[in-house]
Amino acid sequence: MPGTSKTKAPVQTFEEVRYLRTLSENKVRVRARLTDNSEVEGIVEFYDVDFIRLTRDGEPNLFLYKHDIKYLYEVGSSETRTTERGGSSSEKEDRTPPRPVR
Repeated sequence: MPGTSKTKAPVQTFEEVRYLRTLSENKVRVRARLTDNSEVEGIVEFYDVDFIRLTRDGEPNLFLYKHDIKYLYEVGSSETRTTERGGSSSEKEDRTPPRPVR
């Protein structure tokens, strides 16, 4: 096949640390979807090889193991959520695409 590369894509890009540092330094509010499909929201205050610490307003801070996180995404300031019962919402959602943590 013409134009086919024989090199494989890298398994890891090492961009995770840079992304988490940016979130932490800029105090960006994020939402994490966990493996049990629950969601938690807060600001990344600290991160390590194995976990992320989320600081939340009016609630206890959380230490989340990275292997328990499906994905993490930034929460927009004008974000609205669809209701479970309604199935859809006429309001527009303002979200950045989910980014895998691993």
